[in-house]
This record gives sequence, C-alpha cells and structure tokens, in this order.
Amino acid sequence: MLKQNKKCFIDKKNIIFKLIVLLLCFLILSLICLFLFLSYLKSIGPFPDVKAYKTIPMHESSVIYDRNGVELYKIYSEKRTYVDYEDININMIHAIIAGEDKRFWKHPGYDGIGILRAIFNGVIHRTKFAGTSGITQQLAKVTYLTDERTIERKVKELYLSIELDSIFEKKDILELYLNKIFFGGNSYGIEQASQTFFGTAASELGVLESSILASLPKAPTGLSPYHKRDKLLGYPFLIQISDKIDTTKILSKENLENNKTQVEVLINFINNLSADHKGDSLKICGIDKKNIKQSHFYIAADGCTNLKINKLLLFLNSISIKNDKFYVEYKTGRKDYVLGRMLEDGYISFDQYKKSLIGSFGFEFKEYSDDIKSPHFVMYVKDYLVQKYGEKLIQEGGFKIYTTIDSKLQDKAQELIEQQVVINTGKFGAKNAALISLDNKTGEILSMVGGVDYFDETNLGYNNMIFARLQPGSTFKPFVYMLAMIQHGFTKNTIFRDKKFTFPGDYIPENSDGKYMGKITLSEALNHSRNIPAVKAYYAAGEEEKIIKFLLPFGIKSLVDFKKDFKKKYGYNYVYAAPMALGTVQITPLELAKAYSVFANSGVKNEVKSLLKVVDSNGKILESIETSKQGARILDEKYSYKINSILSNGEDRPKSWNHFLTIPGRQMASKTGTSSKQYKENPEDEEDIIVPRDLWTVGYTPQITTVVWAGNTSGEELTGKAYGITGAGPIMRDFMIFVHKDLKVEKWEKPKKDLHLIMK
Repeated sequence: MLKQNKKCFIDKKNIIFKLIVLLLCFLILSLICLFLFLSYLKSIGPFPDVKAYKTIPMHESSVIYDRNGVELYKIYSEKRTYVDYEDININMIHAIIAGEDKRFWKHPGYDGIGILRAIFNGVIHRTKFAGTSGITQQLAKVTYLTDERTIERKVKELYLSIELDSIFEKKDILELYLNKIFFGGNSYGIEQASQTFFGTAASELGVLESSILASLPKAPTGLSPYHKRDKLLGYPFLIQISDKIDTTKILSKENLENNKTQVEVLINFINNLSADHKGDSLKICGIDKKNIKQSHFYIAADGCTNLKINKLLLFLNSISIKNDKFYVEYKTGRKDYVLGRMLEDGYISFDQYKKSLIGSFGFEFKEYSDDIKSPHFVMYVKDYLVQKYGEKLIQEGGFKIYTTIDSKLQDKAQELIEQQVVINTGKFGAKNAALISLDNKTGEILSMVGGVDYFDETNLGYNNMIFARLQPGSTFKPFVYMLAMIQHGFTKNTIFRDKKFTFPGDYIPENSDGKYMGKITLSEALNHSRNIPAVKAYYAAGEEEKIIKFLLPFGIKSLVDFKKDFKKKYGYNYVYAAPMALGTVQITPLELAKAYSVFANSGVKNEVKSLLKVVDSNGKILESIETSKQGARILDEKYSYKINSILSNGEDRPKSWNHFLTIPGRQMASKTGTSSKQYKENPEDEEDIIVPRDLWTVGYTPQITTVVWAGNTSGEELTGKAYGITGAGPIMRDFMIFVHKDLKVEKWEKPKKDLHLIMK
C-alpha cells in the first residue's frame, strides 16, 4: 500500500514537472513570436499617430470629361456633414454593429473569435478569407491604409486598430467610423448618406432605413440604392406559371401598385407569421406548408418550424405562393441579412423585423440630385474605373478621365429620346427608350443614353438599358441569313417561298401581317421581315448551336450566358430552337451594336471603347486608346458587302418604311424589330393573344452604327399597334442625320477579290 502511494506521488511529480516544462516552452515560444512580431512591426513602420486623427488632409477629386474636354462628372473626394454620436439614431448604432461587428463593445479593437472562425472556414471549408475586419479595423484602413491585399497591410491594420481602441472610447470610435466611411452616391458619413438617400437627418432613422445604410459600407457601388437596389433591398417577384422564363420584379412603388393583388398574398403570408426567439434560434409559426418550396424545412402539422436565424434568408428565398396565374416569391437582399443579425442580437423584435421586411417592398429613395451629365454613361465608366483601380483611388486620386463620348451627340440623342417617349407613352404605353452609337472604324462609343430619365425612380430610370438582356425581334434575322449565305452560297437573289409551312416539332410560324408573299428573293424576305423564310434560313444556317458559335466572335455572348443561367436555376437545358430565327433570344443593345458594327466595318471587329485616356494627379498617363487592341477581321469582306447591300436596298422593302430607314445623300443599311409576347387569356382559348414588348431600329453607315430600343424597363407589355419602325425609327433616323452632318460621304465598295472567311 505504501509503495503504491509512493508511486502515485512520483507520478504526480512527473506530471507537474512536465506541465511546468510545457508551460515554460509555451512562454518561450510566445516571447519569440512576440519578438518576431515586434521586429516585423518595426520593419514596416513608422506608423501614423492615431491621436492626430482629425488633422488628416482631404483628398483630390477625380473628374470625368467628354472627348472635347467638357466636364461630365466630378467624383467628390469626401462630401460629408459631421455629426456627434448623440445625433445618430440608436437604430443605426444597432444596425451597423449587428451587420459589421457584433462583438464591437467587448473586443480590444479586433474580433479574435471572428478571425479564428474565418481561418477555420478557410482551411476546413476552403472559403474565401474575408469579412474579418471589424469596425475599428475598417476605420484604421480607410483612414491610414490602402486597399491592397497584403499581409503587411493586414498587420498594420491590426496594430492601428489596437492603438485606436486604447486611445478612444468605444462611442468615439463609432462616431469617427460613421462619419468617415463611404456610403455611395457621393455621400461620406452617416448624416450625408441619410440626407442623400432618405432626405432625413441621421437622428431620425428608423429600423428599415438603418438596415439599408448599414448594408452599404460592404459594397457602396455594388449595393447602390440607385443602381443595384435589387441586391440591396431584395424584392418580391412574380413567375408566370405557364412561362418560367417570364418574371416580373417588384422594384418600384409603381410596380407594387400595378401588381398589388399578387404582392398582397406575400404580405399576408409574412404578417401571419409569429416567432418565439431564443438566442440564435427561432420557432416560426403560422406557415402554410404548400407555400415553402425547400424540402429541408420541416413544417410541423401545427404550421411551425424551428430554425437558426442564419437560415432565415434561406427561408425567405424559399417562399413560393401560387396565386391565380403566378407564383409569388421573394429574393433577399443585403438589408435582409442586416435585419436578421439585428433580430439575432436582440436589437429588434420579430414584429419589427416583419414590418421592415414588408416596408421595403417598392421602397422609394429620395430622388438623386447631383451635377452630372450623361449619367448612364458616366456610371458605366465609373464602374469600370473602380473595378480596375479601386474605389479609394478613384475617389481620392485626382484622376482626369477623358472619355470617347461627344456631348453634342449625347445632348441630341437625349432630346430625341425625350420627344419620342412622350409620343410612345401616349400611343403604346412605352415609357422608356435607349440609344447606343459607335464609331465603326475605332469602336469608340460616341453616344450612350441608357434611358429617358436616370433620376426617375418610378420608371426604374437608374437601369442602363444598353446592358439589359432583351429580345431583339427581327433585328436578329440578318445574322441568321448571313450564316446561311456562308454555308450555302446564297445571294440576295436566292428564291425563298413565303407560304404556310410546318417545321419540325409541328412549329407553324406566321407573319406579323397574317399574309404570305409567295416566291420572293432573299433580299425581299429580309427587307420585308418575313418570318417563314427566316425560319428556313435558320435550318440552312445549321440551327441553334452553329448560330450561337457563329455569333460569339461578333461579341454576342448573352445567348450562351442565358442558357447557363437557365440550367443553373432550373436544372435542365433551355433550347431556343427554330423561333430563334425570329429573335426570341435575349441580347443587349450594346451587343447588337457591336455585331452590326462588324457588318458596317466590312467584317472587321473593334473592341468597344469608352476611354480616350486616364491621367493621374501627377500627369502620368495610366491608359490610353493608343494602347488598346486593334481591330481583327472576323468576317470575309464579300459577305459583309452582301448583307450591307441588302439592308441598304430601299427598293426591296415597303416604300413607306423608307421615310424612317434612310437619310438624305447617304447609303445607310437598316433593320427594324419588334419582340412580342404570346399568351392565352384563358386556358380554354384556342388562339393566343400577341402583344408587343420591345421596339427596335438599327441603322448604320460605313462610319457610324446606331441602335435604338423603346419599351418599358420592367418588361411590361405595350398596347396598340406598336412596331420598331414607328417607336424607335424616328429616333434613329434623326440622330443619324445629325451625326453625319459634318462627316464626309462614304459608301461600301464592292471587294475586288474574295477573302476566306476568318473566324476566331
């Protein structure tokens, strides 16, 4: 017994000795790491004096000019109104802490738990090592550091955040942070942002407004209230049961009013929910099981389900309520994430959460006002610059950006669009229009009007329709005929029979006038925009895949992108099939302009250019049009000449169309298009109702290509006899007359010898 006790005593001594040795090793290792860390800090120093925070100088603004030096837009360095902590509503304090740094009040300037979690997720789940910078670290970064992603910058950020936390009170840090950071819309600081977006003081912010503003520091441009409101706010949307492709986003107050019956179903569903909140868990009740599409949510017989609050976004995205001819669903935005965090941390009740969620439907921001010309084009250029050079450098670097746009042409395009939209709205209910014009020889954008009124939030004016995927209607036909000409040697005189015909799959297309022209030439078929010959050309061209492949070098990639998006969403392949020949695909006006510009430039494609040069504050040229890629031939000149001859032949089209499709003293090729939507008002109806949707006119000369679109940003159908030639044609014709006023007269010369077709 004594020996056993002695052995136990010896074992305990050994354990204690080993623990002491282990502890000493840990302390020595810690001291070595501390020494190395301090040495590294010394090597990357010196560090700024954080006590002198408020003495930091302001930065220089960047300016965007047109091609002639006319100022279009000044990117303000820091437009702000400073407010004290006491003048910031507590809702905003709660929202920014919940969304950006939930342990802000407790940590020493950095969130160690968050950093370790990010490292764990990065190593185990191979996720991106991001989102680890808390409020104090962000303040240190935007005040003293750059956006470069290096270990050195991260170490400096960590050191400075600890310094800031040791010198300032937590409330002072929040005050400094909320007055310093950029919220987008040229607004720095919480007061300026609140006034810009809501027209109210920071002291008056509610829960919804606070969750919106707390979303913006993450990506001020990518979540802009004016340009990316769908990603910021989320939105209800309607899916037609008979056509999964056709969706309607409820983004504006007008959308909400026009679809009030459908959206009320979603509002009632949300209002009927109740929840018991404990920690990070929710027990939600009042759920009708058939209205949730995700199978991994178990809905009990009493209509309740238990879930973690971080699954609340998935729950909202899983709502799918069948109502009449639609499924009513919801797509979450960044503000929904912030609201969920506020709920989880106990800053708001579930009733406040529901009220804010519903309050965001059709939410209207204060109309944006700023000294800006050509806003759609300017924002397109700004997005490119931010992506290439970083937001901080563009806002503060004093850049001079000279663009390709011509303000005189831009003003004329804007004037013509405004005049025609008034007419179109009265006749067809088409409340918007857009124009893109390119220099064929260089690819330079001479004019870009993305919509009638950038600041008209009701009409979703902030959307640049030049980049919207739309159905091009008959403006797509020349590309189908072009490939058929290449494949089979068709000429403008090749005979097509325009008569009723049943194609594979029992597809029986009709012409828009319901009539048939019988035996006609290819030129007549294309210029009269007959549908049956176009579908025959589709089969002669080699059908869908060959047409898609043919168009890729022209810059038309949306056909492929749409198919990828469709498969990702629905799990099976979308097939365009023969109706593709009639323009039932989706492409952007810019893509259409690029493609027609290849015809205009005798088969040579130039990359689209928006910048002449970018100069930094020291006068150094960072990029210029001289360094951009030169054009490349993608189409044999003999084929471009053939299609140009056909589309500029006014004798082979109805004479009444030539008023809109020709300009005096010039050879101009042109094509119109009208996309339509077919549906049955009642399932038992035999005939479909056909209504117009997108109106197009394309015009091009050897020098200039112009594409005009008219319709509704929301995709809402048009009324009456709306056609591309009457809705978009007048804009194209008058603009092309104006743009050619001072240009020499050119025409396409017949090539002296044939070249081989070159395809990338």
